[in-house]
Amino acid sequence: MIPVVLQYGATARSYAALSLRGFDEPDEVRLIGRPHEYPDGSLDEQLRGFKRVITIDFGVLQNLADRIFILKFLNGAKRQVRTATQVAFVALEDPGRYANEWIDNLQHGKRFILRLIDEGVYTIFPTPATVTEIMYLKSKVEITGTQSSPEAFTTNSGKLATDETGQAYPTFNEATHVFHVSVNGAPYQEAHVNIVNKPTVSSGNITFQAAVQDGGKPAADGKFYADIAIYLQAKP
Repeated sequence: MIPVVLQYGATARSYAALSLRGFDEPDEVRLIGRPHEYPDGSLDEQLRGFKRVITIDFGVLQNLADRIFILKFLNGAKRQVRTATQVAFVALEDPGRYANEWIDNLQHGKRFILRLIDEGVYTIFPTPATVTEIMYLKSKVEITGTQSSPEAFTTNSGKLATDETGQAYPTFNEATHVFHVSVNGAPYQEAHVNIVNKPTVSSGNITFQAAVQDGGKPAADGKFYADIAIYLQAKP
């Protein structure tokens, strides 16, 4: 069995997969390019690179919560697949539909196989960075901003004075890394939380604005919360 973590936004769940194909070996790739045929009949493929096709076989999932999470993962944003030391940001190979397999047509034999592709395009086979180098998480942050008056957040200040581990956020540098900020209110209430503006870097800190959807239902205590995750990827 292969320990695998599926994650969308800041929400993750662990699985024991039967197989993980195409993740750390070039088992299957999708070539990215635009073929062009010239008037003399010569052909220029104009290949830009490739995306890995990653296939995860979870086998039969008997836990309903495991099956429901896969649906949330398929419908989520900023998906990633993680092993003990590596991570890959992924998209759906077929975003139009998904169906599991019923072994011997039995209701309790529901086998789940996911086929995913890289979000980015590679020209050499990637060596993913370790998870601790690319994600900083802060769980259950209260969100008071509205669509008309969003709330400002800055790393190493206010509600983001520290990350989930109690440590200060690093110094962010756009010259060496690209970054993505994700806010996810789904674990806490029905109301959606979104980022209002494009995050920016100033003096080594990331600043952005977040807001709760208008008319959204709050958590049981009447407040709104979200997990805030910051993802980093080193520039080549």
